[in-house]
Amino acid sequence: MIAAMRILGRVSGLEEGLRLEALERERITDTLRDEVFDRIVEDACAALKAPMGAIAFAENERLWVKAGLGSVHSESPRRGSFCDETLLGDGVMVVEDAARDPRFAINPYVTDTDVRFYAGASLVSRAGFRLGTLSVMDGQPRQLDAEHRKQLKGMAATVVLALEQRRRRGVDVLTGLYTHSFFRETGGRELIRARREGKPLAAAFIAPHFRRSRGSHAPSEMVMRALGLAARRTLREDDLLACYSGEELAVL
Repeated sequence: MIAAMRILGRVSGLEEGLRLEALERERITDTLRDEVFDRIVEDACAALKAPMGAIAFAENERLWVKAGLGSVHSESPRRGSFCDETLLGDGVMVVEDAARDPRFAINPYVTDTDVRFYAGASLVSRAGFRLGTLSVMDGQPRQLDAEHRKQLKGMAATVVLALEQRRRRGVDVLTGLYTHSFFRETGGRELIRARREGKPLAAAFIAPHFRRSRGSHAPSEMVMRALGLAARRTLREDDLLACYSGEELAVL
């Protein structure tokens, strides 16, 4: 379906909207550094012998870097970037000499930096949405052979797998709700976004009273799960609902 929605190789407005929704569901932008993603970038740079590398996620107007090595900014405008061009393709995009490439020769990403070589692969979710890129860069023009292209694409798939594992770790297996730690991490992310965009942010806590049988000290996971399902039916899809403690729900 995603491929059919492309028009002359450019991303349609409908697809871009769906892609942004898919990225938002990951709740990854504006989160703290993570050694899992840092290690992937380090491995990519080592394998391709590149001094710079990054895992970047593409929002509507900005690129946000989850992990970077070398002189890589934590965020930058998306328009005109290497990442933006990479997201349009299906494979690995290679720019052997950006100063001689008509797409980038007068681009600030080249003229204002020492980047001359770029190779990037899209981070494609299981649903087919391109969430961002894994890339390596160098200050010297160079080429990339077929084996290294294959390696970079494989490492991009590893980033997507790490996202899936992160999402699973954030869910409490007994209640099916987000965990306390995931709520705190995502809460910090949402606070940053609310301040940046000047939007309101509200939190609520739900603390039901459990009637326990004699000798029982643990609340019923079934009750918490049912309460979570009831709360979810009244919330919007992008609201965050978590099991904040053994007897308390939190909503952001």
